[in-house]
Amino acid sequence: KNILREIYVYNNKTKIEIDKKKKELNLYNDDYDSIYIRRGDKLYNESKLIDSEQYIKILLIKNPSCKKIFLH
Repeated sequence: KNILREIYVYNNKTKIEIDKKKKELNLYNDDYDSIYIRRGDKLYNESKLIDSEQYIKILLIKNPSCKKIFLH
């Protein structure tokens, strides 16, 4: 469960800027999502490499109407 939405609320100025950027990028409703995949030093010896496709599959299960994915 994503509790961040319950505890973190944008102020009006930030909401306006977010809405302007979403309009500029043609992002509407649930047709987009993003995921951050950390690699770097963890890749060498602290964790097992998980293919990016696995993360994308989970994201699409969470948001099946997603048409655009921002991969960080």
